[in-house]
Amino acid sequence: MPRPEAERALGLKNFTLATVAAAGAIRFAKGPERNLPARCFFFLREDVMKIKDAFEKHSVPVKAYSKPGEFIALRHAMKNYLGRDSGLAAVMRAVVDGSLVPVGYTNRFRGITGYLFGLRICGSIAPCQA
Repeated sequence: MPRPEAERALGLKNFTLATVAAAGAIRFAKGPERNLPARCFFFLREDVMKIKDAFEKHSVPVKAYSKPGEFIALRHAMKNYLGRDSGLAAVMRAVVDGSLVPVGYTNRFRGITGYLFGLRICGSIAPCQA
């Protein structure tokens, strides 16, 4: 799966997608390694769709959300606590294996970053950055 398609599927930007892949959450190949165009990253479609489907399989209500409170959007958790690499990768793995379940969704952020979680997302699932 080409990088732009993976970005759209998950709602992540290039840098975030690359660092999550480097942390092991998504298998990837650089272009020349697989006889593909140079300077391009390609992500395993199976991994990207598994992550997307894991988030979307939960029928969660759309909730009004403006800032962290009782719930935190994955976008804010990434920015304030988890980071865009191993912390986010750990959350993705936890959602895929079912040990972490979103409680809502906000249309304020795109893709998986709009899913809302209880505040326990920080600390019990992934390492948090101070």
